Amino acid sequence: MQVTRVQPYPVPSTVLMRCVLFALSRAGARLHQYSEQDGVAIASLGRFRVGQREYVRREIKATVQEVEYATQLRLTAPADRIDEILGLVSM
Repeated sequence: MQVTRVQPYPVPSTVLMRCVLFALSRAGARLHQYSEQDGVAIASLGRFRVGQREYVRREIKATVQEVEYATQLRLTAPADRIDEILGLVSM
């Protein structure tokens, strides 16, 4: 099940995007799309194989948007991994 969380951070958007990139790599995600200028990162977790077919079911999408005095992170991830990823971003 996918969960979406929105959190503000008191850093510039480029710093937050690099923190998201670091957090995704530490969580073992495979990066599919990354645009620092647009503030979008899309990755996936948990490849598994059934017979001859291989499936990727767990997508992570992070978008970063600057607001008044902070940067807002909107993270959509699997419910069992979202706290881990947000913890890595905060570090």
